[in-house]
Amino acid sequence: MAGAITQRPPGSSAGGAVAGAGQVHTASQRQSYVNNSVHISGVATRLAMHIAGHRSDPYEFVQLCLALSRGIDHAVANNEVPARAQELPLVLKQVE
Repeated sequence: MAGAITQRPPGSSAGGAVAGAGQVHTASQRQSYVNNSVHISGVATRLAMHIAGHRSDPYEFVQLCLALSRGIDHAVANNEVPARAQELPLVLKQVE
């Protein structure tokens, strides 16, 4: 199917070293996935606080947007799906 997105296990790479299901991931790959997932979760939570009006620092808001974009870029580059990925579209839609 043209344009279909295939999902690989967290920490896997398109380069082939750890791409197939059932293969063992290195500890550093798992740790990278966990760190990025926790980072994205925290940033999304803080952005949601800004959107809800509980915080109002424009500089922090911009920095959080940039941090979220870097976290998403990292996840996409490494074929990872962050733990709270299903919540990101709502947060992103409210940011625009």
